[in-house]
Amino acid sequence: MDKYFIFSKGLDKMYRGIIGILIDLFRNHEIKFVDLHEFTFFVTGISSKGTYNVAPNEVAELIKSWRLLTSLQRKEIDNYLGKTLLPGDAAINKTYQRDFHNWINKTQQTFSLLKQTIYFEEVDHINFSHFNRIYYLGSEIEVDEGFDKTKKLKINRSLQQKYDYFAEHSVKKKKGFELHHIVALAWAESQGHFKMLDDWRNMIYIDGFSHARITQNNNLNMELKSVPPTDLELIDYDSNSVFIEFQKNGLYDVNKIPTMLDYNNELRKK
Repeated sequence: MDKYFIFSKGLDKMYRGIIGILIDLFRNHEIKFVDLHEFTFFVTGISSKGTYNVAPNEVAELIKSWRLLTSLQRKEIDNYLGKTLLPGDAAINKTYQRDFHNWINKTQQTFSLLKQTIYFEEVDHINFSHFNRIYYLGSEIEVDEGFDKTKKLKINRSLQQKYDYFAEHSVKKKKGFELHHIVALAWAESQGHFKMLDDWRNMIYIDGFSHARITQNNNLNMELKSVPPTDLELIDYDSNSVFIEFQKNGLYDVNKIPTMLDYNNELRKK
């Protein structure tokens, strides 16, 4: 099992935090799967440093709106883009117009890598590969009609630590905020490490902008530092800091700060 964790960590670094991005969507935004279109059109925008950059909560809303379309409508869009977004002289460059087939192929290659991690499984559509889905491996996968139902789960996990965070900090969910693992789950190298990282003491509820900054920095802001009396900083090993101001862009119980700091120090030592 350790080789899967090591592979997952390397893949997450290569893809600029994609594992954390997907886990966040699945766990915090009630998204049970992401299909190939949704990943291509929307999810890639979370880690983008270009003009197309969207927050995770916005991506969740875009995915939910996209799913209001029928499968026939989505196929028609796919067909239209396949005929319109072509390489050649008509496109100034890939910033202004993507090659649709290369764009889709890149996502297909990404799916083939993601399903080799411990976190995800790809479920194939029987008739149309562009409808293939990536599922987060939880206690149960409900596969719809028209999809391959032979997939097996690799591991199970609980959402209890997520709920524990809100209970321990007496925090309620707030629109635009994300529950962030300070030391990313993808850095685990064993089942024991994963369990240690997936702990409420390694989580902080921050606004989407701060979360995006950390994601774009490859989830390297792993050191938690107190800024008395109530604020916090998330720092990487080059001393790049994301400032968390209490109740403005961070929701937590200030009395739990010592517990969070002690646990963060323990994790980083390990």
